[in-house]
Amino acid sequence: MPSKNMTLTDQPAAPAPLTPVLPRSEDAVQILRMVEGQAKANGLAWPQADYRITPLSDEALAALEIRTTLKGPYPKLRQMIASVLDNQPALALRELTFTRPNGDAMEVEAKIRWAVFLADGWPPANHGDLNRDQP
Repeated sequence: MPSKNMTLTDQPAAPAPLTPVLPRSEDAVQILRMVEGQAKANGLAWPQADYRITPLSDEALAALEIRTTLKGPYPKLRQMIASVLDNQPALALRELTFTRPNGDAMEVEAKIRWAVFLADGWPPANHGDLNRDQP
């Protein structure tokens, strides 16, 4: 049972912050390489990918939007998606569509739309004082 006379050095360490550090737009190529590397490491075909950076607005954070088409066995696609989400905490899965030509086909085509939220320009200057118009 712990003593009631604990000192500051006896206190448990503060937990790590839960908010991940957002990447910057200059990290876009590195993030794309990570996604492609995970696909190839799982033996998936990477026939198509495109991306764009959406700038910061009053309604949304700046984001790297990635659209990929991948082909391979369903378990490998699931494994790749889980790996990418684990490796990049600022990444969100926006859309995921699986198609298969018939019920016997082993290969599945996945069309995936990812968004990686970026730190660029955040917080917007006009959000600095939310109560500025109020008396």
